Amino acid sequence: MAEARRLLIWLDPGHGTLKRDGARDTGAADTSGLGTRLCEKDLVLAAALRARDLLTAQGHEARLTHQRADYSEVMGYSDRGALAAATAYDCYVSLHLDSASNPAMRGTTVFVPKLPVHCPRSRALAAALAAALRGEFGTPVSYPAARPAGVMAHWHNLGTFVGGGNSYSPGALALPEPLFMSNREDMEIIRRDDFADRYAQAVVRGILRYAQSAEPEPIETPWQEELRAAAAWARSMGISDATRLGSPLTRGEYLVMRYRERRASQP
Repeated sequence: MAEARRLLIWLDPGHGTLKRDGARDTGAADTSGLGTRLCEKDLVLAAALRARDLLTAQGHEARLTHQRADYSEVMGYSDRGALAAATAYDCYVSLHLDSASNPAMRGTTVFVPKLPVHCPRSRALAAALAAALRGEFGTPVSYPAARPAGVMAHWHNLGTFVGGGNSYSPGALALPEPLFMSNREDMEIIRRDDFADRYAQAVVRGILRYAQSAEPEPIETPWQEELRAAAAWARSMGISDATRLGSPLTRGEYLVMRYRERRASQP
């Protein structure tokens, strides 16, 4: 079996830096009414750091455009793109969270550059990321123009895409906005302790699927039929949504499922 090709991936945590004009790039914050005081810049940095570790552990080279979200690094959007454009990267993913004036707006969209230089490649990466993120969080496609795949050209043609000739590089570019910090339902997901890890894992799955180096589908085993039946039972009993069946189980998830199982068994 041929060994998977080693990828060069740039991960750009949205916001958290000082722009060259001295302004802080703050990003979004929780406006859902939950009062969590969570900020986009911190959440996406945590996800980017985790995604870097996961990709590195699988033998790929993952680089971050910046390492902190405390405004200690001077970096504009174009600076981020220029960093990546100086390398022969495979993927450039700028991690974000969305926000809207309409609190009912929720769900997932992954943006690609307007410039059509390598649009098919970027759209393929964005589609893989959208599928992975929507599968992870169970979200709809947020913007009507992005339906059905959850991919949409960004109307501002972000500097992180075009800076330093970034959109003319051979790699694929995508900017995921998996959830809205202005929506209460989405914020209930974001506020969980495991959110950054789930965001990172979904991004890694999307990148690997795009690069056709994702782990192979599980081989059918004698208990595969039982697994499907067990998943259906867990969903029907409200014990688990039976997603991410190949992912590790956290202690928190284990405790909640055991609690739900006991509650479901009581008369």
